Formats: sequence, C-alpha cells, structure tokens
Amino acid sequence: MLEEYQPRIIICFAGAAQFSSGGPITMSAEGLFKVAEYAPWAKVIAVHLESWIIVG
Repeated sequence: MLEEYQPRIIICFAGAAQFSSGGPITMSAEGLFKVAEYAPWAKVIAVHLESWIIVG
C-alpha cells in the first residue's frame, strides 16, 4: 500500500505498549525504523499517548 500511494507523511502509534499478555499493540522503535527504511521518501512521525479517553 505504501508503494502504491507513496504518502509524504506517515504517522505511527509508537511506544511498544502492550497489555499484561500478548505482544505490543503499538509499534516499537525497530518497527519505526523499518517503516522509514521501506518508505525513504516519507517523513515518519511517531505518536505516543499515555492514555486514551473515549468520549461519547
């Protein structure tokens, strides 16, 4: 998909957050580096939030 659309900006949820069991639910630093290597034309922005608030 990245090759097809070639976005100039890629926003990734990062921090390797995970629940008490299972793997990470957000990207690790290693994953971010892989995205940057795979899409060298794009700016990769890592976003990290300490908590989520759902309103509604």
